[in-house]
Amino acid sequence: MDTALAIFAYRRADKLAALREAVAGWQGPIRIYCDGARGGDDAGDVAAVRAEARNFVGAVVVERPENYGLSRNLRGGIGETLSTHEAVIVLEDDVQPRTGCLDFFTWGLEQAKAREDIFSVSAYHPLGGEGGLPELFLSQRFLCWGWATWADRWREIAPDLNAGQPPWRHYWEVPTSGGDDLRWALRSHRMGHKPATWAHLTSMLCLARGWKHLCPRPILIENTGFDGSGEHCGPGDIAGPGSVATPRFDAGDIPEKWVWPEGLALDTAIGERIAEKFALPPEPPIKRLRRYLSYRIRARS
Repeated sequence: MDTALAIFAYRRADKLAALREAVAGWQGPIRIYCDGARGGDDAGDVAAVRAEARNFVGAVVVERPENYGLSRNLRGGIGETLSTHEAVIVLEDDVQPRTGCLDFFTWGLEQAKAREDIFSVSAYHPLGGEGGLPELFLSQRFLCWGWATWADRWREIAPDLNAGQPPWRHYWEVPTSGGDDLRWALRSHRMGHKPATWAHLTSMLCLARGWKHLCPRPILIENTGFDGSGEHCGPGDIAGPGSVATPRFDAGDIPEKWVWPEGLALDTAIGERIAEKFALPPEPPIKRLRRYLSYRIRARS
């Protein structure tokens, strides 16, 4: 399969250098999308990232002329990559693939291509370190820390994703099977407080289509952005504001050879465990009522 590696970077040259070493064995095309500076304060860091990107042998380096922000840079870069390639592996600069990760992506993309109910192959899931998991399983939640997808799936959601258009009108319509933080994200989005992130929107668009995501039991990446350098990663933050799960990156035993399980289907119990990782703290009934009423008043205005 014609698969390209798409890397997204902004101002952390040290992270990009470490990523370059981690993907040194990759033999396929590489495209690196370097975001532009926001202002004078980050110009030097941005220049250092672009210099480091040019150290990737054979890579196509795309230097954004202005600051796109992660969502626009990533959406545009994935679309550009998939306009000429059949599939893409997506890594941000702080997502470090472990040994065997890229091989798993290429294997998973080949194996799952015919499964029209699968949107992505993921290298991470939030159940790291927990027992009771098979070598491969499906998640109803899209997981953005190291993932891969096919051009046909991406083209289906790209128009709504680029337009920032969620698949539901009201936040209570969002199924909790994907994690109830998606309801929080949609409510904020609809009220104009804060647009839903690209990852939240992707999760919603996949959930609305019944798409699932292939996950391996061992965690195949390390997210190095929890050292204070990540803009959207803080203690206990796994998928955006409001999340209470603490990420774990226990690698576990990585199989020497992956075997596709016959009749692979969604395990409801595993799905519920993943959804619980994106649960929000319970609120008093009166606070929930105030939120609901404020939303209804804003929706009518």
